[in-house]
Amino acid sequence: MLWVGYLGLYLNLTTTETFSSQRDQTLVEAFHATVLQMALPGVFGIPWHVDGASNSLYPETGALMVALAVVVVLALVTASAIRNGWRAFEGWLLVAGVLAVDFAVLATGRPDFLGLVARDPRYVTDWLPVMVIGACAAFAVPRLAAVRPVAVACGGPQLRRPGCSSRR
Repeated sequence: MLWVGYLGLYLNLTTTETFSSQRDQTLVEAFHATVLQMALPGVFGIPWHVDGASNSLYPETGALMVALAVVVVLALVTASAIRNGWRAFEGWLLVAGVLAVDFAVLATGRPDFLGLVARDPRYVTDWLPVMVIGACAAFAVPRLAAVRPVAVACGGPQLRRPGCSSRR
């Protein structure tokens, strides 16, 4: 309810300027620049530029480094699925959901500047901690319910009860 009031106030107090970015981008190009050239390589510390981190506003990571980042992410997802089955996808769904929301906010909130903001790291930095949390959730082993030990008298006819050994 609060966000509806904020949205109404925001729309009444702000104006839209007719400024476009230096290079207009489609949503697919902007998504490619945001996710594949900036976010995924940034998670693994790959420079945002082929020549190093000389200009992070225009990341050109290079096809080989982008492919490497994608392969590593797919390997992590596969390893977590092997370890925890379908439960692992809950963590990765969190990561994908937050990244999708970040991108949707960029695309709807700054459509005139999309060519610039899609390539600016500060607009997706809140996604990076969620990546760590989601990866940890994907690999986490669920806790089993605590089992309380029950004192069982082992002897006589109860010798074959679970938890009793045949040695005395």
